[in-house]
Amino acid sequence: LIGIWKKSWQKHNWNPILLDESYAKNNPLFNKLDLDNQNANFFKSYKQNWLYHRSCYCRLVAYCQYVRENGATLYADYDVMNYGFTPNILNSPACKLTP
Repeated sequence: LIGIWKKSWQKHNWNPILLDESYAKNNPLFNKLDLDNQNANFFKSYKQNWLYHRSCYCRLVAYCQYVRENGATLYADYDVMNYGFTPNILNSPACKLTP
């Protein structure tokens, strides 16, 4: 699925970058969240689906770390296929942010 995702974005002139858990672990917040400690409140709150919720938090912390290192970027989950969204659409009047 990841290969198909990557090709769908490359086809429309994007540079897809796959973030792994190392990006999350490089974020100073990772240790503060204590995601690997089964005695932490995070684990106690999500006992039933702890691994799923951990992966969700890791994904967001990894994205935040990537932005800290590289600046603002477009984020897309690996199950979001691109069928025609190109970078130049971000320059259209409909996407302009005004102060």
